[in-house]
Amino acid sequence: MNLKNGKIPKIMIDDSKVHDVEFYKLKEKTRFTEYEIVMMWNSFKKDLPNGCMTKDQLFRLVKKIFPRSDHEMVTENIYIIFDPEGTGLIGFDQLLLAFSMSMKGTGVTT
Repeated sequence: MNLKNGKIPKIMIDDSKVHDVEFYKLKEKTRFTEYEIVMMWNSFKKDLPNGCMTKDQLFRLVKKIFPRSDHEMVTENIYIIFDPEGTGLIGFDQLLLAFSMSMKGTGVTT
């Protein structure tokens, strides 16, 4: 995928999409490629159409992606950092930033 022509990739599932500004913020704050962001967004919206992930859902995802990790500790740490209000939910942008830091090194600070 290429943004040089000025076109935003279509990130759509059932009329849900990441707005242009949000897409650019995710691109700047994470170390994921445009293609990776689009693929993760499509998967996230398919599996979680309400746009939020619970602790249990995150635990299962962490277990799948990082099978050798301490799944409970990783899940707890993500929620401590990205859910300081204690709502029990995290959104796509928070999940993407957490995985960017875990999989690709530190997050990009702006």
